[in-house]
Amino acid sequence: MVTLTSKVTQDSIALPGVTFTYRKMTEGLRIQMRVDLAEALHEARGLQGQLESLQSEEGEEVDESIEALTAALQVNDTLQVLQANRVDPHYLHTCFVSVNGLQIDDVTEFDSYTLLALAPELLTREIIDAIKKESALNYGEQEDLSSPTTSAAEVDGVTSDTIAENVKQ
Repeated sequence: MVTLTSKVTQDSIALPGVTFTYRKMTEGLRIQMRVDLAEALHEARGLQGQLESLQSEEGEEVDESIEALTAALQVNDTLQVLQANRVDPHYLHTCFVSVNGLQIDDVTEFDSYTLLALAPELLTREIIDAIKKESALNYGEQEDLSSPTTSAAEVDGVTSDTIAENVKQ
């Protein structure tokens, strides 16, 4: 018999004496998060594209470089706000189970919304970081996602990253 556990309980470093529990990321949760965060992730990709296009090119005038840097900093700030306000809380809402050893005013039981509203930011950040670390694909899982070669056929002619002309007989 194989025994698995779907939850992780961890001691808080930020608040000694506090423990927190969260769900391990499953493929089902990962898929649901992608669906739920599709709009935010699309927005993040757009912002990252803007950052890349704002990179300073050789030969630019100093004034243009300063303008590009200022614009890049603004885009980067927007990206950080998106991460902090939409993506990170979603990890917490999806995987957070409980926190023990914590009382804020008269509250001793916390769901993810109450935790975000009342708990010290240091604790919520620690929990979100732990969830994200647990959620990351390991090396083997990342390798499984790489595109396999579907054909070892010889190519004679024009090729690109996605197409190749057939060999002429």
